[in-house]
Amino acid sequence: MNSKMRKIVAGVAGATAALVLAAAPLTANAAEWPEPVTAAASTAITQSKMEIDCSTFSAADRQKAIAENLNICGSLGATARGVVNADCGTSTFYVDRSSTGKLRISYGLFSSKGTIVTRSLTSTWGPALVGDNYDFGAVGRDTYSNTFEKGNLPRPSQIGGTLRGTVTIAGWTFSCNIVNDVAVRRI
Repeated sequence: MNSKMRKIVAGVAGATAALVLAAAPLTANAAEWPEPVTAAASTAITQSKMEIDCSTFSAADRQKAIAENLNICGSLGATARGVVNADCGTSTFYVDRSSTGKLRISYGLFSSKGTIVTRSLTSTWGPALVGDNYDFGAVGRDTYSNTFEKGNLPRPSQIGGTLRGTVTIAGWTFSCNIVNDVAVRRI
């Protein structure tokens, strides 16, 4: 984790954040939700790699990678066979209760391959409050973050979330995929 990301994560979550590494995708049907994870703190942050889908890695991407001496999707090896994805950055995601009692959703994207040109993201949350948010548009820098609040969250509540999407990186034709989950837990 680079120092910029550490500052953002530390500032957003504080010293009481619980790191949750296992999660399940969310559905709108509450009966299908996984059993809640009991967390010691009211905030759970997940961090996951943003990954290049190597099936979208073009000949132009390969030439650029070779010119820059970057081993992306097997570009410096004899073959890319068997390489499914490659790291292109990190995403962070969390769902918690704000100081005003509202559901708060926050996420950040950190590119390791250059400037993020565009983003196309969907965040979902539930089961205490169920909803989704679409976030798309231009970025123009190597990081992007967003925080928003939704309705009042009763105490106690079961809540979790998912972040899905893609970003494009300046000078490349591949897409960088984002899959990040916060497990359902009691807050």
